[in-house]
Amino acid sequence: MASSADTEDPGGSLVAPASLGYSLTDALHPNGSSRSFSVAHAVHARELGAGRRAEVRLATAYTILHPWLLRPRLFDCVQRTVDKAFCASWVGPDSVLVGTKCNSLLLLDVITGSHRRVALPPKPAVRLGPELNYNPDGHCGMHAMDVSPGGRYVVTGGRAAEDCVVLRREGLEPVQTFSGHADWVFGLTWVTDAHFASCSRDGTVKLWRVSEPEGGGYIPEPAAAAISVLQNKRTPVKQRDVRCWVPEGRIISLGVDGTVATWDTALRQCRKVVLEGARELICLAANEHLVAAGSRTHAHLLDMRQRCTNVGLLPVTDNGVRSLQLRGHLLSVGTGDANVVFFDLRYLRRAKGPRLCDLAVGDDPFDAIRGHQPLELGHLEMPTSANNVQDQWGWVIRDTVYTHAWDPSGTRLFMGGGPLAVGLSGCSLSAWV
Repeated sequence: MASSADTEDPGGSLVAPASLGYSLTDALHPNGSSRSFSVAHAVHARELGAGRRAEVRLATAYTILHPWLLRPRLFDCVQRTVDKAFCASWVGPDSVLVGTKCNSLLLLDVITGSHRRVALPPKPAVRLGPELNYNPDGHCGMHAMDVSPGGRYVVTGGRAAEDCVVLRREGLEPVQTFSGHADWVFGLTWVTDAHFASCSRDGTVKLWRVSEPEGGGYIPEPAAAAISVLQNKRTPVKQRDVRCWVPEGRIISLGVDGTVATWDTALRQCRKVVLEGARELICLAANEHLVAAGSRTHAHLLDMRQRCTNVGLLPVTDNGVRSLQLRGHLLSVGTGDANVVFFDLRYLRRAKGPRLCDLAVGDDPFDAIRGHQPLELGHLEMPTSANNVQDQWGWVIRDTVYTHAWDPSGTRLFMGGGPLAVGLSGCSLSAWV
């Protein structure tokens, strides 16, 4: 847990947003849209009989402003048996689906702490697509997962690292395997309830269509991509993540060369932006207005309403931004420092720097290099586990937050990861409630 010092801005004490006349948060709906409201309005609605809905909205407002007040619940019984949690999604009010490096799919209950393994369908007998670009004897695990907008399906990695599998959210029974990539799949996102997009190390972005078999059950034959596009035909650029921008149904892809590209539903490129100086690009997050891209040291903010214009650069860590979540005005960043850092994007203040009272006459509190920075709310430390070992020089090797996800109400946070160093295995799983 973060100490009280962690909740303060290094440039001064944390200013209560209510004192500035702003509403505390944006109420988030299941489809990701937002609506402004204040705590006073939420309490009044509860008094008028709004019941559970008003309580959830009030709890969401409180949690988003004070995330460090959450408390962790650990899954010690399961994290000793799997290696590195790479992706996770909430599939029920109290259930989280987790994909790991050892290619295990786990369903966790955050209330009881119990878990069960979800069986994946076998590899298709006939593989579709080009020749593989990697050794299929090794497996990189499951790097991506997403729940469809209507909540009917979940898409994740398959038995083979280049395949995708769609499961029914209720019961987690397989529907079909989707084959066509020539290398590891790193990103998955739903575009509609029947279409999802994927990206891979082979440099392609593909769009797939899900067909529910008559009478339910599983379709053993693999499905081919409906549309496929190569990011750069001369020198294919490895693609690290893909997201859907809901307002216009655009697909956003992230390449390791710093390219953020937007595509329409026919995979025609609409816009391309190169993030200058970005290294080791890993992850994307998107809401109705912004796109966030995580690199080695920064989180880059792009405004989709201004043709994907770069509007912000947040220095976060020297150990890598590994996961991102955009929920309303709250940006949460999972890092290689074993924590999740929270930024309030409504307030343009320096996250670090001198206090205003310490500035000399004529000094600019928002310098041209750093620019305006959102207010840093604090961070949550990943609980210490047996994975935190010392190397030969005595340095403690901490776990990395490879994935984190808010539940639909925005009041609980799941955090998963493991050691970053090559050759080390282990897993850390915790639900913050």
